[in-house]
Amino acid sequence: MTRAMFEIDGHEFEAELNDVLAPRTVAVVKALAPLCGGMRHAIWSGPLLLADVEEVATCPFEDPVTYLTRGTIVAHPVHKEIGIAYAETQFKEPTGPVYVTRVGRIVSNLDALEPIGKDAIAKGLRRFTIRLE
Repeated sequence: MTRAMFEIDGHEFEAELNDVLAPRTVAVVKALAPLCGGMRHAIWSGPLLLADVEEVATCPFEDPVTYLTRGTIVAHPVHKEIGIAYAETQFKEPTGPVYVTRVGRIVSNLDALEPIGKDAIAKGLRRFTIRLE
């Protein structure tokens, strides 16, 4: 596991990125760190924050999932996105559920995710940074 720190709207979240099950996607995240940008709320997938990360387009689907638990970190190579579920959800498009790569999980401060997600619905982009520990 690679240890990382996600900062979203001034809140810090420890994360574990799974080098074994998603080695190519984790390698891209590690190469980009520190990665900064904006996260928006998902349109179709419910309680999920998404960030555009062009570089994940080079990754295959690894450890594919469609159902996400709170704190699951995912990547979608086709959409070129990295996301964090702030509650249980299913990754969807207008045509139905789709698979994403399970990259890892948030392991601390999970209760702070939901207010940030709900704030993104009302106020738009939330600033984020991903750093390696």
